[in-house]
Amino acid sequence: MPGEMRGLWVTYFELGAMFGAPEGLCASFDRLVERAASLGVNALFVHVRSHCDAYYPSDLFPWSKYCTGLKGTQGADPGFDPLRYMIDATHAKSMAFHAWINPYRVLYDAQDPAELSDDNPAKRWLTDEDTANDTYVRAADGGLYLNPSAEPVQALVVEGVRELVTRYEVDGVHFDDYFYPVKDETFDEREYAAYRAAVRNNPLALADWRRAHVTALLGRVREVVHTARPAAAFGVSPMASIKGNYENVYADVTGWLQAGVVDYLAPQLYFGFDFPDEAYRFGTLVKEWQALATDHGIPLYAGLGAYRIGESAEGHEEWSARHDVLARQVACVRQAGWHGYLFYSYSTLFVDDDAHAAEQAALLKEIGS
Repeated sequence: MPGEMRGLWVTYFELGAMFGAPEGLCASFDRLVERAASLGVNALFVHVRSHCDAYYPSDLFPWSKYCTGLKGTQGADPGFDPLRYMIDATHAKSMAFHAWINPYRVLYDAQDPAELSDDNPAKRWLTDEDTANDTYVRAADGGLYLNPSAEPVQALVVEGVRELVTRYEVDGVHFDDYFYPVKDETFDEREYAAYRAAVRNNPLALADWRRAHVTALLGRVREVVHTARPAAAFGVSPMASIKGNYENVYADVTGWLQAGVVDYLAPQLYFGFDFPDEAYRFGTLVKEWQALATDHGIPLYAGLGAYRIGESAEGHEEWSARHDVLARQVACVRQAGWHGYLFYSYSTLFVDDDAHAAEQAALLKEIGS
């Protein structure tokens, strides 16, 4: 279909495997591009900053540890510009390149901050003698995260995007579903107390205050992206549940559309048609998001869970019983008038076995129709 987004997510873990492969990143990424093109993919959504780091030479962030393999060292220079190579290789196949950023994640394991390089901004905030910035980085759910309510954190994220879009010919900037990592009221209690002291009259409740921070950040990022690259798109892939986004990570997707802070949404609809909980069945989710998009006239891309191919866990038996689930999902969102779809993710879609071969064949038949 003309103008249809056919995207593929490429994760930091997959990049780390390519960096560590005998043939190295460049040959591995060339193979990725060829395989993606063979399935009709026209856009890659590639991690360029996943853990307060970078896959390119940056003035703000250290080299990602994955630039030296899955067990690499953060801050180690790979000796070339991986992002430049990946953009050029993608564009050579007439595909779009979208830079995928996780704005707040620093570490999965908060017990090992030594893993951070000395030039990581999170580590500088944690180890300098300025106690005022200690809360800019917070431990949560076993990991370390930048504090979304701290203005210096928001400024860092925005300037990181500015650096990226002014130096590289990206076709878009993409955020995933990680916003506030926990609901714990102590996570940003100092910032919230300062806010209440400053406002005094009718301050926002904590949850609404957090949602306002997320929405404001998205607006600042979109402005930076469009200023540097007017044709580029800025979008987010929120979780499957609109209510869950609102309540659990303070992502007010309805408010985003009202404020005009994103150019598209790519909700992660990683469930089958027969999922036991009707609220999470693929068809139900499509209708829910379609109603929201219709009200605000914004493009929708369906995030499709290629990683579920062949899955037989309770509630997901459909993925092992049938080998055309993704193809039927593509047909469903096309019929609903969505603007495209994104597969999560590269390494789980291109597996060499019968189940994946059958899914790919069904996809090719549907995509070409």
